[in-house]
Amino acid sequence: MWSARPANAREVARWLDEDPRVGWVRDAELPDSPYHELAGKYLPMGAGADMIRLSVGLEDLDNIIWDLDQALTVATEETP
Repeated sequence: MWSARPANAREVARWLDEDPRVGWVRDAELPDSPYHELAGKYLPMGAGADMIRLSVGLEDLDNIIWDLDQALTVATEETP
């Protein structure tokens, strides 16, 4: 259960970063983050803080992304 959290968080951040409906994503594990190298050194387990806090370790990754996609669609009134 706990081992899925870093992988899910990383994938959700990547998915959000690539979605044009999202203005910005601040995650030190993203390659274009100015803190990427430091995160790799000091946060090897994927720890971090977010403006929007998501619990992503307990559900299947596909369900998490589906929920986020639905919320973004409603919030922006766009189809994916």
